Amino acid sequence: MKNLTLIFKNSFLLIALVASAACSQHNRETQWDPSFEELDAIVTSVFSDARSSGGNIALLNAAENSINNETQPGVFYLGVSFDENDQGTGVAASVASIRDFSILGMGSNGLYDVAEAKVLLVDNYLSENREFTLVVQVKFYTDSESTQTGNFQTRVFSTQQFEFTDKKLTLSFANFTLESFDLSDVEDDLAPVIQLKIYDNEGTSYGKFSSLLGFGG
Repeated sequence: MKNLTLIFKNSFLLIALVASAACSQHNRETQWDPSFEELDAIVTSVFSDARSSGGNIALLNAAENSINNETQPGVFYLGVSFDENDQGTGVAASVASIRDFSILGMGSNGLYDVAEAKVLLVDNYLSENREFTLVVQVKFYTDSESTQTGNFQTRVFSTQQFEFTDKKLTLSFANFTLESFDLSDVEDDLAPVIQLKIYDNEGTSYGKFSSLLGFGG
């Protein structure tokens, strides 16, 4: 992610400080305002950890290349659990508020097993076929004690199946669907701060990813 800081300085517009969605009943806000250096480090670590933990390399490369495009960088949304300095978008169980992580292929862990969480949604809207890539990284507590396991579990998903209506965005993946009611005033675009609700293919709710901040060109 060596070009990310340069991209932000020259052509990126930081679009998510404190914001609300188009519909008042779906307001989102967060006080996190990362520096370019902090954001660079976090996004770099997400991609690095994803590759080292077996994430799909082709999908990760495409998503990273979209963000790093110096001419027309793609848009991405980031949620990160609070660190020891209370920097981030929320507590871990809020960033990845999933009642059963088996929907993401992460075993039978539940909401209260989450120790740390990072969620990245990349909107490669400049490609010929618009594509959304979702990276979910979670570190769980062990079953026997309140200590964290050593490594993040990472799952990477991608889809070109999406639908914008006047009220929401629907992203259709192989085993689940994401929905967001947080739309901007721009056609086929999301608000600066979004929430993603997750459902299985039968429409059963599994929870949500909360308060993802948007950054884009």
